[in-house]
Amino acid sequence: MPAVDSAAQPAADEAASPDWASRCCGGDRPTTRRLLVSLALGQLLSLFICGTAVTSGYLQRFGVNAPTSQCFLNYLLLGLTFGSVAFYRLGRAASLRAAARRLWWRYLLAALMDVEANFLVVKAYAYTSVTSVQLLDCASIPVALISSWFLLGARFKACHYVGVAACVLGAGGMALADVLAAQHAGDSAPPAPLLGDALVLAGGALYGLSNVWQEHLVRRYERLLYIGCVGILGALVGGVQLLLLERRELGHLLAGRLAPGASPAAAIGAAVGFALCMYALYSLMPVAMTTGSAVLVNLSLLTADLYALFVGVYLFGYSFHPLYFVSYAAILLGLAAYAVRQPKMAQDPPARRHFLRAAPAISGAGVGGIGVRGMRRFGSIDEGIECARTF
Repeated sequence: MPAVDSAAQPAADEAASPDWASRCCGGDRPTTRRLLVSLALGQLLSLFICGTAVTSGYLQRFGVNAPTSQCFLNYLLLGLTFGSVAFYRLGRAASLRAAARRLWWRYLLAALMDVEANFLVVKAYAYTSVTSVQLLDCASIPVALISSWFLLGARFKACHYVGVAACVLGAGGMALADVLAAQHAGDSAPPAPLLGDALVLAGGALYGLSNVWQEHLVRRYERLLYIGCVGILGALVGGVQLLLLERRELGHLLAGRLAPGASPAAAIGAAVGFALCMYALYSLMPVAMTTGSAVLVNLSLLTADLYALFVGVYLFGYSFHPLYFVSYAAILLGLAAYAVRQPKMAQDPPARRHFLRAAPAISGAGVGGIGVRGMRRFGSIDEGIECARTF
């Protein structure tokens, strides 16, 4: 038997006994680079959300109220770019084709949730105030937490709940600042606030569920295949919904029947700007999901309201209140508290975990030249396991 170092034994016992910090925030601690990348990606996505809010404000002023038509061009661009690359890869890899045939309903469900969430939230701007949209859109955060618990097997610690609470309080402070600024400016009341609030609540819940479902798909399966399939299926679903619900609005836009003083060229430019911001948002969202999590992304998007306010002060004459800075600081502190630890995930199936544990023994050339990194060629790790069994 080897000799045991008595001096090292107390240190080992101390390391084995968890302290209060480990019990409170005992997840995997991300590296500094990963933490900064996650926060930077979240703020970049917030800037794209700000771009969509500004262009939507212009479209509302031009008399355009067609949310499905606004989002249709984004799905069409995603389908033409990422969908083309995904189909090219499907034609070269039989395993990807098998994965796409088996997973098509999951991508269709993701496209349906995404299209309807965009429709509900954009439609709500015509019935309720921007303050209500900002406050009630936070419904995506508790839905994302609950969905991550059940769909991804995520287990959260106290620091995560503290971060979520701080972000929600910051969002509530922004809504209160909007109320105070609107009272000072004497803004008119919205036409149908109850209907608009119901639309925002439904859209926010769909956003939270859709983001968690997206995280599940991009973590387990091919990321490029997800974006391409959602683009193609979203364009199909949005096209059918557009023809059923928004034919008259689209005809008015194409015929130039807009609000008095509105230019058709400016309206088309705002619609194209909205689509480009959405395209950039959807292109980076899966990267942010794999770097952080769906909950962290939803928390990061709360800062988009402040960016939209800064732009709206100069473009639309919005009123400003100092409470915005306090709310923004609370959201940033909540993001830091949440991102300091990663939630524990338990979504991987037992076969995949067993394969990953056994991977160092068969890495290098791998079984049949596959290896661990070669698993990325397949639609999922499960596809690589089947191919390895074949070899």
